[in-house]
Amino acid sequence: MSKENLRLGLVLLFLVVPATILAAQPAAPAVERPALAFVTFIGAPYQESAAAMLVASIRTWGGEYRGCPVYVVITDPRVTGARLGDLNVTLLPLKLDALIRDYPFAEKAYAAATVEELVAGTVRSLAWFDPQTLLLRPPTEMDMDDGISAAVAPVQFVNTGQAEDEPINAFWGPIYKRCGLDLNKLFLVETKVDSRIIRAWLNCGMFAVRPDRGLCREWAKILDEFLHDQKYQRAAVTDAVRKTFLHQAVVSTLIVSRLERREIRMLSAGYNYPLYCHGLDFKAASGTYRIPASKRAEKLNDLTSAFLETLLLRHPDWLDFVPPIEEPLKKWLTEATQKYFPSK
Repeated sequence: MSKENLRLGLVLLFLVVPATILAAQPAAPAVERPALAFVTFIGAPYQESAAAMLVASIRTWGGEYRGCPVYVVITDPRVTGARLGDLNVTLLPLKLDALIRDYPFAEKAYAAATVEELVAGTVRSLAWFDPQTLLLRPPTEMDMDDGISAAVAPVQFVNTGQAEDEPINAFWGPIYKRCGLDLNKLFLVETKVDSRIIRAWLNCGMFAVRPDRGLCREWAKILDEFLHDQKYQRAAVTDAVRKTFLHQAVVSTLIVSRLERREIRMLSAGYNYPLYCHGLDFKAASGTYRIPASKRAEKLNDLTSAFLETLLLRHPDWLDFVPPIEEPLKKWLTEATQKYFPSK
């Protein structure tokens, strides 16, 4: 997608009145200027049910944020969004080039950029959630106060990440250069599952930014350049893992390069908990893992959000593989699973 086509696509999108769907049940009292807006996307038919269950969790367990605006960007033309019909969301269809859709999850950058443009100046924080996520408690750490411009967590697995003493490779080097990163700003993080200490490598499955900073719009712009840079693609995107995580490498680098360390809030362990490898083995590029005992949640109710990956889709009995659950959350999860993922 060229820069001109990206701009044109966004202009055309804004000319279309979003399909705002009224809730069947009363929502929380309206707030003139919400502190937070949520955004997710649907990039494949199976994600429609996941997105619906995510939004239902926001509307149920979001506390003071349960009535905040929720935007759902639809990048797959086969998806109608009908499953979200009673959840008070704004649906935004977004047409993307085949090249973009050929890179797993690259569409997230364009979806986030679209919503960031819409909400800039109207909300304090924009919170991105991948559709296979559940919100279990109010996301207070994503509601950023003065001086904070991004709330993020480390990646789950090392994948394309690099240790501090490794030479910067052909994958990361051009991204650092294009983003104008001062290498002295790179800090270390510990991956959440395989417990590796690596240079700042941040997860974009769930994060929040101040929309006024324009980070998501710049994310889409720079990612688009790398997707169309054939020289970079031949030299650096040499396997499926790099192809899958290119979008995340760009936004991770942007956050570190554009913000001071004091402006970046590292979310606590209860955010984006990797539920898909709590009670089951998960095969990542670097090996097969379960969450180490020292990092395992004792109770699901204590988590703010959980990332399911394909757990719910592949395991109808997924509640047997998660931490113990207290009521009323257990009943809600059981009923929501039956509603959004009925057994065949």
